[in-house]
Amino acid sequence: MDNLKKRKPILTLILSLLTPGLGQIYNGQLKKGVSYLIGFYLVYIVCSFLLLTFYGMIFYLMVTVGFFFFIVIDAFRGAKKLKAMGGKL
Repeated sequence: MDNLKKRKPILTLILSLLTPGLGQIYNGQLKKGVSYLIGFYLVYIVCSFLLLTFYGMIFYLMVTVGFFFFIVIDAFRGAKKLKAMGGKL
């Protein structure tokens, strides 16, 4: 991970928007990216059982959207840090 090239924050942002965790994988953070990907879909599966009620659906949307944006912002910040540090995270 010491020899990583500088990463483009915009590309990282786009990759994370396409698939949660993909931006972290692009940044060279494989374990973090895979855990975010698995975690996002686990939250998706577990919370989908709450869709039986209106409040369950609201809770589901808040959790999944919040977690999704957390992942996207984390990937973007990681890429900016890699770019500033010359590729060393």
